[in-house]
Amino acid sequence: MIYFKTKVFEEKNIEEENYYKRCYHFFINHCYVVWLLLFQNRSIANKAIPVAEQFLKEQYGVDVEFYDYQVNAAYVTSTIILYGRIHGEKDKAFTIFVDYRTYKVILALVPPEYDPPNLND
Repeated sequence: MIYFKTKVFEEKNIEEENYYKRCYHFFINHCYVVWLLLFQNRSIANKAIPVAEQFLKEQYGVDVEFYDYQVNAAYVTSTIILYGRIHGEKDKAFTIFVDYRTYKVILALVPPEYDPPNLND
């Protein structure tokens, strides 16, 4: 009987060791996937920010600074949402949506006092 108990205990240790190895591999793979997504999102943001800056400069005549972004999953919508402020005016926030497949501006939400000049005529 003692041999049987020892054998069961050894098998249990092997199972626990395999379990910890699987957890370790899952953790490493999960971290890699998260890192890859963050790297991909940052790459999308680095391409979208100059497009948004140029659009806001041409349409509204303002210099901007971005402080955050959100990349939506492609199966939902292929947009990146950029959050920023008018340069030098911390209380003047805006949001701009850019399609990250074509890198064209879809929508810009800016404070009402920054309407494009052609809309006020």
